[in-house]
Amino acid sequence: MKLHPLSYGPWTVLAVYADWERCDVLDLANGLRRDDPGEYARLMRAFERLSASGPPRNGRRSRALALAIERAAGTRWRYLNDKRRGALRIVEDQ
Repeated sequence: MKLHPLSYGPWTVLAVYADWERCDVLDLANGLRRDDPGEYARLMRAFERLSASGPPRNGRRSRALALAIERAAGTRWRYLNDKRRGALRIVEDQ
């Protein structure tokens, strides 16, 4: 699994590559940086807040994420499996 750090703090926010070449989060961030710098800055501040305080504890905010939870569970499983096998690779070159 290939990971890219987005923000460091007590929590590290990492973007997960879908495969060895494509990362949806980085694609989104790079598009925003190019097309809407204000929205890009807002996204980066959100990652900084997340790395400083951890996952949101507000149930109302996270309740609408039911569909993303299933996808995240699969990504978590891949992460833990690759971690166990020693197959994680963190890259900072983008």
